[in-house]
Amino acid sequence: MKKFFFIGAGILIFIIIVMLNLKTGKKVKGVEIEVIKKGKITESVKVDGILMAKKQVEISSEVIGKIKKIFFQKGDFVKKGELLCIIEPSEYKAQRDRIKVMLEQDLYELSLAKKNYEREKTLFEKGLISQKEFEQAEANYKRVLFKVKQDSFNLKEAEERLSKCYISSPIDGEIMEIYKKEGETVIPGTINNPASQIMIIADRSKMLVKCDVDEIEIPKIKKGLKVKIKIGAFPDTVFEGKVVRIGGIKSQSMAQTIETTPTFPVEIEIEGNNSLLLPGMSASCEIITASKENTLTLPYSAIGKEKKEEKEKFYVYIYKKGKAKKRYVKLGIKGLVRIEIKEGLSENDTVITGPEDILKKLKEGDKVKIKKKQERKKKK
Repeated sequence: MKKFFFIGAGILIFIIIVMLNLKTGKKVKGVEIEVIKKGKITESVKVDGILMAKKQVEISSEVIGKIKKIFFQKGDFVKKGELLCIIEPSEYKAQRDRIKVMLEQDLYELSLAKKNYEREKTLFEKGLISQKEFEQAEANYKRVLFKVKQDSFNLKEAEERLSKCYISSPIDGEIMEIYKKEGETVIPGTINNPASQIMIIADRSKMLVKCDVDEIEIPKIKKGLKVKIKIGAFPDTVFEGKVVRIGGIKSQSMAQTIETTPTFPVEIEIEGNNSLLLPGMSASCEIITASKENTLTLPYSAIGKEKKEEKEKFYVYIYKKGKAKKRYVKLGIKGLVRIEIKEGLSENDTVITGPEDILKKLKEGDKVKIKKKQERKKKK
């Protein structure tokens, strides 16, 4: 009997010890900490875009016709004013010549009508002809005069159409692409009309990145902001640039639908002369919207958020004598992985930064212990 009593007592003591250990384990939580220090933090907006030349023009036809001659090839450099191609001009020459003949005839008729008008005027002033006869001569003279003016305008238009058959370069630059061949037909149209496109010329001495920025981020973007740029073709090089234009009209893309967030066009100029960069290359841009030296920063994992009196308040837990102490903080610049602490903490405060599951349940006054590095590695 005594034997069973001692066995039962032993089991009971064992259960009590286990429960005490479990209870104690719940009270003391293993945490990760960071001693807060001053350093630099940078806030940025990341966007992707496409390279294009700052001076880049699409050469299109303003008249309908077949391409008679193209004088350059893709990759050639051209000067402003150089003749690029000729649209078959024969029909436009014939139109001009017909109007020229009509105008010559009009001018001959005008000289006769003017003489007749002046003669009839003299006779009318002497009372030798009626007013009706004089008015008929005057009306005929004015009719021919108006016809001369009309055909003069027609001739000017015909000469302008003919001149458009001879397409010259509007800028100094390199021919990046030629869409048409000699003998193919072109028509007047917009840049979205393939039938009107002939070639693209670009001055690559200055390059831009064209990108679309989300409406949430666009208020942060200002002209002159510095930008770090990575080009897909040159992964090991970081190019410097600056924001030169912010569009006020929402960008429309094929992928965009009513449900997607609106975006706004932004242009970034790449510094220096980068002759290896080509229009159409992809680019990733980091627009530096704010930067601060010698300021306190923490990882985002350390920051908690709660609503107090209908306002969002942010807090952290600091480690003090084995307990978690709650501190409300004021946040500043938001970096990619860290955030500025403007108020609420001092340099060398020990802040609890993890683990995330512990921080979510942590309360003021909870007992905590600092995890050793070995424990952290095992958990990872």
